[in-house]
Amino acid sequence: PKHTNAKTGRVTMQKAKLDLPLLLPDAPDEADACVARLLGDLTGRDGIVQAHIAPAAGGDPAKLCIHFEPKAISLGRVREIAESTGARITERFGHVLWDIDSGLQHAGRARTVTEYLQRVPGVLEAVATVAGPLRIEFDRSLTSESALHQVLRDLSVDVPPHAPETI
Repeated sequence: PKHTNAKTGRVTMQKAKLDLPLLLPDAPDEADACVARLLGDLTGRDGIVQAHIAPAAGGDPAKLCIHFEPKAISLGRVREIAESTGARITERFGHVLWDIDSGLQHAGRARTVTEYLQRVPGVLEAVATVAGPLRIEFDRSLTSESALHQVLRDLSVDVPPHAPETI
């Protein structure tokens, strides 16, 4: 869509909409910190006026909406910047979602595991609950999925070997 100046009829701004899951395939949802990283990186670039997320609706995935000035930057360049930024973020930040076989039978134990994981260098977010899967977001430059497996084994938390890899 294009925005035009009412007096001159000239295009002053255009909007690009890109599927968020294609840009950040590992981000579990729109509230993930990687989405905020993507928005933060795009906002303030020359020619980009605004970047925001349009929530998923009617079976369509969430969209990254980028409002830009076509005189300053082309649609192709906007897409290229968004795709390369998403790839860079995906390469650096990992997300795991593991079902736990044993070790989190009580809320207090889940809280302890969460707190311990949050102190591991490179772990940006960790949530362990009795009722759901263990969710960890981590910086791949500081830790790895195998290191997180080891931390959990040291805590006597059993992550099954068939646990899904990084999401």
